[in-house]
Amino acid sequence: MKFSGIALFVLTLFALLTLSCGAPKTEISVLRPSEVDMSDHRNIAIADFSGEGNSGRAVAMKLTASLFNSDYFTIMERSRIRELLSEQALGISGAVDPESAAELGRVLGVDAIIFGEVDAYSVEDESGTEKVTKRVWTGEYEKDDDGNIIYEKTLFGKVKKKKYREELVDQPYIIRSGGVQVSFRVVDVETAELLAVKTAFADYSKKASGSYEIGKLKPRDAVLSSLTEQTVSQFIPVIAPYKVQVTKKFEKTTDRSKQAIKLVQSGLPGKALPIFESEAQQNPSAKSSYNLGVCYEVLGRYGDAEEEYDRAVTIDPKDLYIEALKNIRQLKEERRLLEERQ
Repeated sequence: MKFSGIALFVLTLFALLTLSCGAPKTEISVLRPSEVDMSDHRNIAIADFSGEGNSGRAVAMKLTASLFNSDYFTIMERSRIRELLSEQALGISGAVDPESAAELGRVLGVDAIIFGEVDAYSVEDESGTEKVTKRVWTGEYEKDDDGNIIYEKTLFGKVKKKKYREELVDQPYIIRSGGVQVSFRVVDVETAELLAVKTAFADYSKKASGSYEIGKLKPRDAVLSSLTEQTVSQFIPVIAPYKVQVTKKFEKTTDRSKQAIKLVQSGLPGKALPIFESEAQQNPSAKSSYNLGVCYEVLGRYGDAEEEYDRAVTIDPKDLYIEALKNIRQLKEERRLLEERQ
């Protein structure tokens, strides 16, 4: 069969659009266990970290807020910490090593104390000028062949059309760079044993050219606050359960399955489940079993999801199905750990 040039173009465009659509997806929020088992050390205190200026206190406050939001620890209020330590003539930043941290923790009556050092905490600007090409008004207006000034339409009505030329001009620039590095330590107050150690680093660099862009640069204190938050977020998974977003792909099958996929994507997996189950019974295939497994996983029914993924792999050992089976088994193990550590 022969196709005209236009027909070939249309067919090629259709194929490209079909490929670009990709597989439908959905996002799942998954709770993962911490790297270190802190189930026996849920009552904690956070000392001010050592560091220049106000950096240590800033880190401690960010860490306190993040761990409070994790809803896993009982955290001693900082005002109460200061009250107890003032009675003992101790400072809240007195934890400089595991032994002194443990002693501090025993005074506070907690299971563990978190302390550390702010190794880097700075934002600096590098400024200068650079040559850039700009359109500069010559002071004259564009004219037609008869020497008449040309007018152009604007939002403000007709105006004379300016004549421009390009020339190199000096333009100011600023490169704002920052870095925060924090060493975190968690100590068992009974044994002075280090339960967890983590060094986290975050950096920032942004170049702005011209007065307008320079004026839009993130303020220095905002940069430091953001970098501090990033270092803390790197530490949280070490000691507290944390949530991650997992992307799951669906397989395209029948129109009914497409309807079910839309329901899942709309946050209604319970309504989608009967459709997926019916599809798997009436049209058994690797795809229908896999899609049913994804729905079960979204609903948190990991055992059922594992069965469907295993069935899909048995029918067709496709990489997508093998990866799904491997991941659901990992999620089941992580759920077991989470339940043990409650």
